[in-house]
Amino acid sequence: MNVIIGPWNHGGDIPYDPLHDPGETILPTTPTQQANDIHFADACFSGQAGHEQGKVLHYYTLGEGAWKSTRSWPPRASAVDGTWLVAPV
Repeated sequence: MNVIIGPWNHGGDIPYDPLHDPGETILPTTPTQQANDIHFADACFSGQAGHEQGKVLHYYTLGEGAWKSTRSWPPRASAVDGTWLVAPV
């Protein structure tokens, strides 16, 4: 199974990276992402998605503007950060 974490709103139709210029193109483009969504839905409804081999996570890094892939999470090169967001009680 493949998992994709990208720079989109919850509807997946508006790409956004707050660390890049507003007019800059973020790949994949909206039409390409919509085609990917349809392909994913087709694979799920046909049962093909359940037979995929391996697990891969594809993720977009904000600011860097790069797509990366890993088979484990967190990526091996990452460091643990002690920063936590906590709501006031």
